[in-house]
Amino acid sequence: MINYRMPDTKTEPKFTLLPPVPAEEFAKLFDMLEKITLPLKAPNCLGRSKFAERHRACAWGEAFHFTKRKINLSRMSKKHPLIHDEIMRIAHLICDPIGHTFTSVYMNRNNTCDPHRDRSNHGDLVIVSFGAYTGCTLMIEDVNANAYLQPILFDGTKQTHWNTRDLTGIKFSLVFYSHREIIRARQKELESRAIINNVELL
Repeated sequence: MINYRMPDTKTEPKFTLLPPVPAEEFAKLFDMLEKITLPLKAPNCLGRSKFAERHRACAWGEAFHFTKRKINLSRMSKKHPLIHDEIMRIAHLICDPIGHTFTSVYMNRNNTCDPHRDRSNHGDLVIVSFGAYTGCTLMIEDVNANAYLQPILFDGTKQTHWNTRDLTGIKFSLVFYSHREIIRARQKELESRAIINNVELL
């Protein structure tokens, strides 16, 4: 792993480059995704305020419904269980060696976003991109952080990030992250169980 710092600074690393992933690890997933249509997101919708254009994106794994305030398995994971399993295989291939835990995976297809921070996340995320494309480079605090077949670990709640607007081809990005509300719900559940156990011991 490589921690990337700006030259001549003693600040915390802006991001960490994880071991690259061979292109063939994404080949099956790419073929599967090209046979379905991802949901179309409106610009500046709830939870996607920094996407100025219509785009295709969706959650896999656990999802938090912003309006219903509920947590359940995402609609796409239920609808396409084989794709869900392949995404999770790649997720664990990348994340398990570094002990990175996550509640959810967000997928973007041919998306660019304006500078932003991830208000709904909890802690670090890992992002990786794949496909047949050029351009649309990930920028983290003005530093080029090309995520093509190169998983990158950083804190999206603290580091401003965006994409360059020069995409050609087909690009998919996977973001392995923990949703703040899901983490809160799990913590409350653990606290409730602890209280019940303590009462039973009295």
